[in-house]
Amino acid sequence: MFELTENTVQVLILSACVGVALYRSIKFGDKTSVLLLFFNGSYLMGDLYWQVCLYYFGESPQLPIISDLSWYGSFMFLIILIRTELADSGVKKKTPGNITKKILPFLSFVFTGGLAAYFMQYGQITANILYAIFFGHILYTVFNIYWNYEKPTKRLKYVCVLAFIFCMGEYGAATASCFWEHEGITNPYFWFDMLMTMSFPFYFIIPELTEREVES
Repeated sequence: MFELTENTVQVLILSACVGVALYRSIKFGDKTSVLLLFFNGSYLMGDLYWQVCLYYFGESPQLPIISDLSWYGSFMFLIILIRTELADSGVKKKTPGNITKKILPFLSFVFTGGLAAYFMQYGQITANILYAIFFGHILYTVFNIYWNYEKPTKRLKYVCVLAFIFCMGEYGAATASCFWEHEGITNPYFWFDMLMTMSFPFYFIIPELTEREVES
């Protein structure tokens, strides 16, 4: 019952985010708003299928791949969003750059790959590999921007921080679910999942994005 309630909150928040993103996409027509629409919309589609299974069958889906495919799309749009913000910011790579700092971002794949190997003992080998690739790419991009680009803008850093929180929420929830199976507020899974959930609305107060709305 607690999982159903928590998922309902997530669906409501994502629905609101999709509505705001759609409004901004129509009004401003900018790339950021359109990407946020697809990012939130894709995640919402996966959540809705999960929610239907919880509501009607009282358990998680027997075919989680349906939700996973929607979430893969969401991760892809988040990667595109970060790279679009990087390109639009005009921030340049450090030259010649520090070799150690160039290598460090690749440890993101070691982190996600290691967790994927651990999660595989519970099944879903292909899904865990794909999650490791997507989240490894997100974390690699975030750390690469912080360590190997000259003075990232406030806007770019803000997007990177939100992406990092999103990843930590997802992985924190996945890890907690391996150790705590009970439902309730004391289960760390729900706290990590809510941390990830609450990161979605904050994309709509990206510095300069809100300023554009005020100016119009």
